[in-house]
Amino acid sequence: MSEYQYYEFLAVDRPLSQEERKEVGKISSRTDASATHAVFTYSYSDFPRNPKEILYRYFDALLYMANWGSRRLAFRFPRNTVDLDAFQKYAVEDVIEVDVDDRYVILDVSFNEEESDWDWIEGGGILASLVALRQDLLQGDLRMLYLVWLKVAMMTMEDADDEYEDEPFYKIYPDTLEPPVPANMRSLSGPLEELIQFFEIDPESVEIAAETSIEEEKIAEAELVYAIKLLSEAEKRSFLERLARNEPNLGLDFQRRLGQLVLGDQPEKDEAPRRKAKDLFEAIEHRRVQVATERKKAAEAARLKRLEELAETAPQLWEEVFSLIEKKKGNAYDQAVIILKKLRELAVHQGALPEFRRRVQDIRQTYRNLSALMRRLDKVG
Repeated sequence: MSEYQYYEFLAVDRPLSQEERKEVGKISSRTDASATHAVFTYSYSDFPRNPKEILYRYFDALLYMANWGSRRLAFRFPRNTVDLDAFQKYAVEDVIEVDVDDRYVILDVSFNEEESDWDWIEGGGILASLVALRQDLLQGDLRMLYLVWLKVAMMTMEDADDEYEDEPFYKIYPDTLEPPVPANMRSLSGPLEELIQFFEIDPESVEIAAETSIEEEKIAEAELVYAIKLLSEAEKRSFLERLARNEPNLGLDFQRRLGQLVLGDQPEKDEAPRRKAKDLFEAIEHRRVQVATERKKAAEAARLKRLEELAETAPQLWEEVFSLIEKKKGNAYDQAVIILKKLRELAVHQGALPEFRRRVQDIRQTYRNLSALMRRLDKVG
């Protein structure tokens, strides 16, 4: 299988200038950059620049995929728009990295799993479905960060008992405390569900990890509108001047200020209990066993119910078998075999397998000249 790599960049806060578009276009002949978008694909070659450098200079979002399993999602934020300390609580070396300078914060999530068993999916359209997570992070919604931290934790706990020739390096140690569990983890948005699919995060792990997450209601729109009346004249003038300058993310600052006016001075909420990575992993593994047991019981109950219903119609089904055989057509034989397999399952359940075999043998004897039927009866068992 040939190698394939997909790089996609997106500008969100402002479009690229004509000069910037030319500069991006010079990176590779493999793209035709627009004012907000650029895609590069490679087979048997590689991106000629550092993708993070291109993200830093021109764009706000980066998605990378390779058909051997590597996947990456990165966002750029203006330095003064995010809570850097909150981001750092979810950082994991080489996987969830937070880079910062005087201008920007880069959040870079990457899983480089060569020869992984991830299913290959086409890259087109994925970044568009994930970029809303950047706005969520700007608004203080850190659920994306917790989800990717959870995947790293589960991966490293699963590998903890593996044998290594060299000393193993774990991304997250067993006694490491989980980061704060964000609110509303039990009601995930569409983009967060897309993130779970993109990085193949185990949904059962998410469900169990979310048990300590609280539910928070959003501030009603009517309350935000009312809060505008509470703004001072100086604040109103300041926001209008910033609007005139077309300042990026102004709407976010405006909503934050209105939220402060609506909520007032809120008492600091108690943080949910933070579990050790090993304890969280063990809880998830325990729940997986429980779920598997429950599913097995449910499947067995459904099977028994189906067999009970089958027992009531068994005489008619035997008649239908003979009726189908009499048609002397291949598709009719196939249907007859399907019914016979069901009747065999019923016979095993009832402890009547010898009687079932005797009846099948009678069919063989009666229709021994129908070679096509004989071959199909061999599949009944």
